[in-house]
Amino acid sequence: MKILVVDDDRDILRLVSIHLQKEGYRVVQAESAEEALTILEHEAVDLVIADVMMPNMNGFELTEILTNDLDIPVILLTAKGQLADK
Repeated sequence: MKILVVDDDRDILRLVSIHLQKEGYRVVQAESAEEALTILEHEAVDLVIADVMMPNMNGFELTEILTNDLDIPVILLTAKGQLADK
């Protein structure tokens, strides 16, 4: 299974990727939603894990494109602590 991890925070990107790779997943990384969409033009992935809070295009906007146009499942990450945000 190949997973695309999208986060503008390089430390979080690295951390999530390391844990996924330890579990045997192949991981592709992107530092923005725009970079993720560019990657997806050339690579197929089974799942996207995306940060909610990213500049330009946030995780919710990216999720709409991925689920509606590309039919790729998405798991959203957030550091927000409010229950309403989660």
